[in-house]
Amino acid sequence: MVGVAGTFFGLVAGAILIFQRGGFDARGTWSKRAGRFALGVIGIMILWVGLRMLFPHDASLISHVLRYLRCTLTGFWVAYGAPWVFIKLGLQNTAKVFDQPAPR
Repeated sequence: MVGVAGTFFGLVAGAILIFQRGGFDARGTWSKRAGRFALGVIGIMILWVGLRMLFPHDASLISHVLRYLRCTLTGFWVAYGAPWVFIKLGLQNTAKVFDQPAPR
């Protein structure tokens, strides 16, 4: 339940931020889609697998807190971090999404 809660929080927080900035358009050429897929998977592997190897696996409170953090970061990467990287690298058709100020 800790992992699910963390992932959900990260996804929701990232989705709120990306939609405040205009959203993300997943359309594009197959080469851009393949590039986004590869970068997205690399980011997930670094966060999910890399942090899993570093963090403890026991039933202690610190282990659960770190699991929540790892899952939150992974969810946030999926919803906001990866789209931000894709836009900055020009892997999205409309690269002006993050040039607009966030609405207040």
